[in-house]
Amino acid sequence: MILYLEKLKEVKIPPDNSVLLINLAGNPDENSITSHQPIIFTPGVLSKFLFNENLKDGHLSKTIVYNDSDKAEFKIFSSMLSLFPKTLENLNTEDIEQLKGFIRECYEKYSEFLSQKNKENYLKFLDIINCKKFGDFSNFSEFWHSILSEYLEYFGYKVNFTVNYVSQISETPEFKDFFDFICSNYESFFELYNEGVEIFRKNIGFYPIKKLEKGELPFWGINKNERKTMYLDNISNDFQIRPKAVAWAIYRRYFLYNQKTDILGIGSTYYNFVCDYVATNLLKLPIPKTTVISITIPLNKTANMEEDNIKTKIEKLDKIKSILNAFKYSIYQNPERLNKIINNLLKEAEEKITLINLQDLKKLTNKIDLIIDKNLVKQKEKLLEQINDKNNRKIKKELTQKINQINQQIIEPIKEYLEELNRNVEIIELHVEKLMENYKEVDTRDYPYFLISPQEILDKIYQKT
Repeated sequence: MILYLEKLKEVKIPPDNSVLLINLAGNPDENSITSHQPIIFTPGVLSKFLFNENLKDGHLSKTIVYNDSDKAEFKIFSSMLSLFPKTLENLNTEDIEQLKGFIRECYEKYSEFLSQKNKENYLKFLDIINCKKFGDFSNFSEFWHSILSEYLEYFGYKVNFTVNYVSQISETPEFKDFFDFICSNYESFFELYNEGVEIFRKNIGFYPIKKLEKGELPFWGINKNERKTMYLDNISNDFQIRPKAVAWAIYRRYFLYNQKTDILGIGSTYYNFVCDYVATNLLKLPIPKTTVISITIPLNKTANMEEDNIKTKIEKLDKIKSILNAFKYSIYQNPERLNKIINNLLKEAEEKITLINLQDLKKLTNKIDLIIDKNLVKQKEKLLEQINDKNNRKIKKELTQKINQINQQIIEPIKEYLEELNRNVEIIELHVEKLMENYKEVDTRDYPYFLISPQEILDKIYQKT
């Protein structure tokens, strides 16, 4: 397990435009499996599926297991649709219509900040999901997989997976025997589970799953759409038993598909350490072949300025924000400088990023410039030179008072214009701030897989392998 832990230290989010690919145990072969929740997953998750499908020519079997016992939550950037306490296996037609509406609303919210190609891909996904009738499928995972398959086929990729679902697997006699085995060997399981969590924390520095409480089982009990943690003292036939992360990993890796290469993402790799620690010590079984893969592909273009990537756009907006701060400060402190600052702002900002025409602000500053008493400006400049002279430290307070008096004289005849300028700049500031927030929101590796072509993912995988 020491070597295993050392390899786990290499499991990190890959940098932009790169792939993480690590064989934790053995080399992958043509019998392979990957598992994930049927949610709006990211390119990193899709890379597991595509790597699985393209592992070898003449493959024997490729399997996807959808973990539909997880809570029904769907995320696009920072927007979230939660149907909790329902789990993914319990969704109905009304829920699906709500999901379709959520995906449409997110397109309206984020399309302004996506490239033309991103938008086309998003609309294709919307078209696919809107044409699907939930009633034509036996469960949500089947419905969701058909959408993924059709999206991939749109790009020329016909997938050939065997598909299974945790909800169905959990109802088999074999899984119930596994549940009984954990309960019968609970003391040993409990000790090994918590030891595994502690070892991982000491060596890696964190662990995404907490230790078990005494009597707590690594299973969910589902009853009437409510999902609760099961304990030894509350086992009931009224509950549908579903595995939590570690229990599912043990059953998948050591009982259900123990002759296949398990293809993991970054998150599942972490809790798989506890899975393998328990299984190798309790079951005395060797660690199965395990490959970890993930990918980071930034959204390269913005919709408003195709030549700029998102990070560059954020940097430009930040510069505009700084100029606006200087402009706002100068409205009442240095109104004689406003024309110069607005010229600088016009160089950096495009009309489309503001709600107010910057040329209108320029006309206003031109008016102000004409009205300002230039003699007062010259007096102020001389006083500023004096206040910056180290020899005048003793009279600095007196000079400051004179500058403030002259400044008030400069401001008085243009007060009305300055107030109008201040109102407009505050509106622009709020708009620029909102734009920055939106661009930062889409500047992430965790965006929906359907924004990009699967070929972009495969190209990176091929380069790595």
